[in-house]
Amino acid sequence: MNNRDEYISFEYLKSIKNDLETSIEVNSKWVSENENNRDECINVLKENEESHKEISRLDEIILREPIPSELPPQKSLIKISGILDDVNIVKCIGYFQEQEYNSEAFKNHEMNEQVGALLLSIIGNVAGSAVTSQSKVRMKDYCDYISGKINGREFRGWLGKTNLHVGDYVEMAAVEENNEFVVYAIAKPENRTISIIPRCSQGLDAYIKNTRRYIRIFNAIPFLFMSLGPLFYGGSLKILLFLVLLYALLDPVAYAISSRLERKNRRKIMS
Repeated sequence: MNNRDEYISFEYLKSIKNDLETSIEVNSKWVSENENNRDECINVLKENEESHKEISRLDEIILREPIPSELPPQKSLIKISGILDDVNIVKCIGYFQEQEYNSEAFKNHEMNEQVGALLLSIIGNVAGSAVTSQSKVRMKDYCDYISGKINGREFRGWLGKTNLHVGDYVEMAAVEENNEFVVYAIAKPENRTISIIPRCSQGLDAYIKNTRRYIRIFNAIPFLFMSLGPLFYGGSLKILLFLVLLYALLDPVAYAISSRLERKNRRKIMS
């Protein structure tokens, strides 16, 4: 199990620094307005001195804050294979939901989801509309920021749990940026393990395929119940045919909605 206490939250450290700076400002103002209260002023100035020391300590840690990866990568991924010449791991807390890395795209995506939820609700897909219309809650991930050298070239990237050492043979999915590699996944064939950027669970095609499968199941269930009435309770054949036609029309609509909600530009992984 991971000891989560060892993971650095740079956002939390920044908030502490801001609180200390505010405290220094308030204390300094108080001292300037209460110069006659010498003993208390000395105590407040000592408090400010300690705060300055703590800010300096925090600054040293904050300087190590990892560079965010570009998501989704705007270049084609390439395969890098080789021996790790150097490796450094910083355990930290990161945020990898869509609103974190592209606010404009997230707004458009949210709008599409709201439209999709409304359409799914209209056609009777209550379960699908509920999932689609969920609000996005900011969630943190405990991850490893890894940097080092492979084949003499520098690399860096955010990953999940890793167990890499100098001398390991690895295979990376990365993009080349400013004469270094930005890593999105690392495989260690010897141990048959792979570590990927947080909140990436499967490829684009598999994700869309699963989404469409679930939508079709959700659509088929109410259709099945509606069709039982005409069959077992003396309903007319016209009603049954109408239901079949309705399902035949709504299924492509749901199929198109799933494509609109989830599909992005495809990225090709090259070896």
